[in-house]
Amino acid sequence: MLPFVQEPRIVDACRLFDPEEQWYQAYAERVARMLALLAQGFRASSVNVLMAHLLVDGARVGGGERQLHLGQIYAVTPHQLPDTAQYIALNHLHRPQRVATAAWTEYSGSPLQLDFGEVDQAKRVVLVEAHPGRAVEVRSVPLTSGRLLVDVAGTLEELRARADRLRGAFLRVELRAPRPEPGLVARVKEILPDVLEVRCVYTEVSPAPAASGVTRWSEPAAETGGSLDPTTQLRAYYRQDRGAELPEAIGTLFTQLYEETLRATA
Repeated sequence: MLPFVQEPRIVDACRLFDPEEQWYQAYAERVARMLALLAQGFRASSVNVLMAHLLVDGARVGGGERQLHLGQIYAVTPHQLPDTAQYIALNHLHRPQRVATAAWTEYSGSPLQLDFGEVDQAKRVVLVEAHPGRAVEVRSVPLTSGRLLVDVAGTLEELRARADRLRGAFLRVELRAPRPEPGLVARVKEILPDVLEVRCVYTEVSPAPAASGVTRWSEPAAETGGSLDPTTQLRAYYRQDRGAELPEAIGTLFTQLYEETLRATA
């Protein structure tokens, strides 16, 4: 068994002065040496199984993993896994998958959908039957317990018609409505109590690009210019996001806090 090997254990401060690609190469080579050392105990007369928490280059990321490194990554290549193992059980990636190596190698995957990047994944456990000197028999068993994460889109009426079928799942909802109006999100939550996120797409207003990729109501240019004072911008945002006027008490409090912040930082 090989637990996860953190990068600083291998790529120390001295190595950081080397070219960046050498960091990844050094990590892969040293982890491969650890795997080879573990595999020295494999014998033809024994069951030879290796379990490791690591990333294999080329494996498909599931969507829920925390992305620690962009571009190049700390990973071993498939050919660095020992070919003398009958079975290699890997952990690190959430997506269930077999890895193309000389030995039979699988990521069993996470037992539950951990975020909405995994809605398309069928979770499972892997059963392995192994005998000395024989090829392993591997079987995937679907996991049917646990609450699913589900993406759903539609109008309020369409969501209401599907509510019974969606009961029990955690939901991310794209609500399609003609225009912004107060209480839309609350109405979705009344229909679907297990909703975790609601995004509104308005079909009868001028679309404005948003960083989230969701169509928002476009305010007149005179009300959304970057030169306006913060309170006016807040009112425009509230009108755009909620389809209603900003309550006067909130506007007054915001102005007060903003002015206090300016005085404190002057």
